[in-house]
Amino acid sequence: MYAPFISEDLRLRVLSLLHVGIPVETIMQRHNESVEKQGGVSNRDDLLTHRYVRIQERNIRRASCELDEDDDISIGLWVESHQNHVFFYEDFSDNDPFLLGIQTEWQLQQMIRFGSGRLLALDSRFGTNKLKYPIQSLVVFNSDNKAIPVAWIISPSFSTSGDTHRWMRALFNRVRTKDPTWKLAGFIIDNPLLDIVAIREVFQCSVLICFWRVRHAWHKNIMKRCSSMETRAKLSKALGQIVKDICKGFGAIESFDKFMEDNVNCRSFMDYFKAVWYPRMGSWITALKTLPLASQESSAALEFYHNQLKIRLLNENDYDINQRADCLINKLGTKIQAYFWLDEYEGKDDFSRYWKDEWASGLTAWRKARTIPNADIVTEGERVKVVDHVVWNPGSEYAICGCDWGEKGNLCEHVCKVIQYFREKGLGLPSISLLQYNQGLINMLKCPPANSFIRDHAVSLAVWVNEQLSAQYGKSGRNGDSDGRDEMVNSCTRMEVDAELC
Repeated sequence: MYAPFISEDLRLRVLSLLHVGIPVETIMQRHNESVEKQGGVSNRDDLLTHRYVRIQERNIRRASCELDEDDDISIGLWVESHQNHVFFYEDFSDNDPFLLGIQTEWQLQQMIRFGSGRLLALDSRFGTNKLKYPIQSLVVFNSDNKAIPVAWIISPSFSTSGDTHRWMRALFNRVRTKDPTWKLAGFIIDNPLLDIVAIREVFQCSVLICFWRVRHAWHKNIMKRCSSMETRAKLSKALGQIVKDICKGFGAIESFDKFMEDNVNCRSFMDYFKAVWYPRMGSWITALKTLPLASQESSAALEFYHNQLKIRLLNENDYDINQRADCLINKLGTKIQAYFWLDEYEGKDDFSRYWKDEWASGLTAWRKARTIPNADIVTEGERVKVVDHVVWNPGSEYAICGCDWGEKGNLCEHVCKVIQYFREKGLGLPSISLLQYNQGLINMLKCPPANSFIRDHAVSLAVWVNEQLSAQYGKSGRNGDSDGRDEMVNSCTRMEVDAELC
């Protein structure tokens, strides 16, 4: 029996499982077991046949990413045969570099589902040292606040001007064609040199800056270049304080000059910092002073996604994707999408015996922290012990933890747990994001516009936002997650007191 009219969801499931290496017999065995469990055939998907799955497996096995010996010609042929996956394409010319925007139908659905009224983020640098053509990823955040890639942009170099506007406009038009009511709440960037004007013009939303990439690089090199935990904690704490001061509006480049003078004995890290980061800090200071800072949970999600993509795309010794753009494009649209599709598939545990490193999923560090009970936190002077790991500079995302994930420069669940615990107990300051939000409201109250209607509307909007946050954190509180709610209540109380002095 042949089943040509299976649903799109089942078709994607079959293709995703085949792309990640699940045998045809195993797919059919699991399918037949589920049909028997429900008491027999009840819909068209239950008629999936072994022959159909075998044909798909053979097509995948025989497919070649190299459609021509010339990589540029091969890319053009791929674009012609995958028009429904391409939202923007610009071939090489005398004036413009090659640029390709990829978005599958499933990615478009996720962008509409999780992007409307919510956040979209850009991971602007992936594979700059290993791939012939680096990748930019646009991601949305699902119900667990995990990042899902909804588009990939591939180009030999990252443009910050006209190209950005063109591909963003093309993507926006594609989404609005599918859903005319779709609208973003905010756009997160991780590079201060991106074309912020173009983003605002296209998406008509606020732009936020995410500092995860810089914090990750600083943390990784501190752990690598400094052997003493005391020294690591000292450097990280100093850098964290400088960033916080800048976000509050009174930090400057001189703060980094003083930082390098005060820590001249840490020569290895200071040489690295002076050579790599000091020349870039001017643009970062401007961005941190003028743009709202994305939350730590968003930073943890972007960091987790970046590591997922690294494992899934670069874990294999695949010479072709490093040297040929056509193979990179093909792998993104097939195998890499398959892994991210399976992340959202509830039945993936049925295939756990076939899992490899590329299947690595789970929760972000921020969400993992919520699963750690408060009883596992022990204060030891100026340090805090979480489970079996000691956290230095507790209560800050610039804390130092010696766990394997932290040693690699990542924001680990132990650091996140201490941040959440300190805010819940009122031992730490609110996040910079919330401080910026409150400061914006206070500034609005200090400088009311001539038309009182505008002020009344702004205040009512702020009240509505707080009500939405209260409702959201109320749900979390019933599940034992009260840290965000307590932070919001404590911070808003301080805001109200300050406002009375205006």
